[in-house]
Amino acid sequence: LGVHKDYVRRADIIKRVDDINVLDDSAFTTAPWKDDPRVVKDMADLSNCLGVAWKIDREFVGKPILIPNERAWAVMPAFLEGKTLRLDAPGDPKHSIREVSIQGLGWMSFDGLRSHADSCSRGASSKPPLVERLLIDYEVVGEPGCGSIAVTPHEYRLLEDQYLAQQKGREASRSTLQTRPLDDLKNEAKARIQGNLRPVSKTSKEYGHVL
Repeated sequence: LGVHKDYVRRADIIKRVDDINVLDDSAFTTAPWKDDPRVVKDMADLSNCLGVAWKIDREFVGKPILIPNERAWAVMPAFLEGKTLRLDAPGDPKHSIREVSIQGLGWMSFDGLRSHADSCSRGASSKPPLVERLLIDYEVVGEPGCGSIAVTPHEYRLLEDQYLAQQKGREASRSTLQTRPLDDLKNEAKARIQGNLRPVSKTSKEYGHVL
């Protein structure tokens, strides 16, 4: 099932992959439908009517995989509040993924998923891997706590977006500091110090102390 324009340009919405119906989001990236709210509604209606539990993702590992067709929301779920992805060094957020759970195969490494998805795309299987959960490393913002937790692909996307926004903010702050004149930074630091000083009492002058 899909949409077309003049029977020439077309985009899929529901595809039959092996023995299951899956949601195909190619209409989201194909003109003229990618900005059409009617297509978004059609995708939701068809998913509900047909009970579509999986959708195709082509970006996550660069090859088609199937992930749960979750209802998308922008708010971080309560159990992830205050947590952020933990990487050994700043870089690709996917480095925080320790393992992935594949339906029928169990847990494997992220690199293992890449290889499996690539093999399936070359004809080794008629069905892409069904990625159910991701085991990720996290840290608690402003606290020393850290650990690992299993999340859905959509929950990971929320954390990934948050991490990238934080990195962008840090880079912007560093850029601002690097481009500001040195005299401005010195004056700002001096004003901050003076603002924190309290008056010197008569008694304290004898000892040279500031109270």
